[in-house]
Amino acid sequence: MKRQETIDFNLRWGWAKLARLYSAEAERRGITLSVGYALLSIERDGTPSTKLGPRMGMEPTSLSRTLKGMEEKGLIERRPDKRDGRSVRVFLTPLGLDSRRQARDLVIGINERLSTMLGSETIHQLNDGLQKLNSILEDPDVIIADTRSFKEYSEGHIPGSVHLDLFAFHWIDTTKQGIENFNNQARKLLSFLGVTSEKKVIFYDSISGMLAARGVWMLMYFSHQNVFMLDGGIIKWKRENLSLETKANNFKPSKFLGKVNPEIISGFEYIRDNLDNLKIIDARSIGEYDGTIVRAAQTGHIPTSINIDWNQNISNDGTFKSDEELSEMYNIPKDSEIITYCQGAYRAANSFLVLKKLGFKNVKVYLGSWGEWGNDMELSVE
Repeated sequence: MKRQETIDFNLRWGWAKLARLYSAEAERRGITLSVGYALLSIERDGTPSTKLGPRMGMEPTSLSRTLKGMEEKGLIERRPDKRDGRSVRVFLTPLGLDSRRQARDLVIGINERLSTMLGSETIHQLNDGLQKLNSILEDPDVIIADTRSFKEYSEGHIPGSVHLDLFAFHWIDTTKQGIENFNNQARKLLSFLGVTSEKKVIFYDSISGMLAARGVWMLMYFSHQNVFMLDGGIIKWKRENLSLETKANNFKPSKFLGKVNPEIISGFEYIRDNLDNLKIIDARSIGEYDGTIVRAAQTGHIPTSINIDWNQNISNDGTFKSDEELSEMYNIPKDSEIITYCQGAYRAANSFLVLKKLGFKNVKVYLGSWGEWGNDMELSVE
């Protein structure tokens, strides 16, 4: 499928052109597009400043800058909220009310022009399709998990997403008992997230990163196939001017009963006993691989492993590289049995997803990774 045939491309392309049209018309009236949005978002009896960001899809810093400019032009004024003395409400001044009427007329005028150009039937079909798309994206059977730090999450996240600190769920014990304990704890974590067999789960990171990849791998390990990673993460989301919110969303816990898939996980014993039959990929940096960066009792890498830094999986824009580029990097026979590892099986999970994306069937993540192997003096290193 060509990108011009995809829904997201046409939505972005259409909105970019429409935004330019709105901006040009707004500029003729002496305002900017963001000011116009703010004018239409502020209610006549005032609006709490904390509600404007989510309503407009703006980050706090951008909103603060916009409101400051509006205040300097005499369009708004801020007053203490009589209902809640801790917060501030934003009110339109008489000049702001007049500018609001201009902004409303601008929107009505452009919509009338579009209706004339496209015809009422096309407009109706377009609106109907977009409403259906929004209802699907807001499906209660979809869980969106933000795996960044809580600070980053609180500064702006995808609407409806919950915060899940996967980095805190670190595991380096791959003995038989250690794996059983991991399974039990992971099920509790995924139950807290609210995962059930019917749910679609989408993880995202700053980019197509290691934390979101860890979430995807973990659900695949529990045989939950309806799981995805947002390619490009929040950085791409922001770059495309999609909406954000700052309010924290609550979890809706469930009873997760996923069945483990032992085909995509490895412990140290399996690797130790099959070194000559495995293709082992070290997803760490070259410094960690060659031992110049020390992060365990031993330095170096697992014997026979090759180094392909996981950062090489990612393009400059934060999305995954093309399959052609990735295939050149992972020039390995497709029938190979591959183990990926790093320090704690986060970067390794990213490389795991890349290999699955390229069509490799027999790929495992070494859960304990170097955090386990490098600290066991009985395990050999190179």
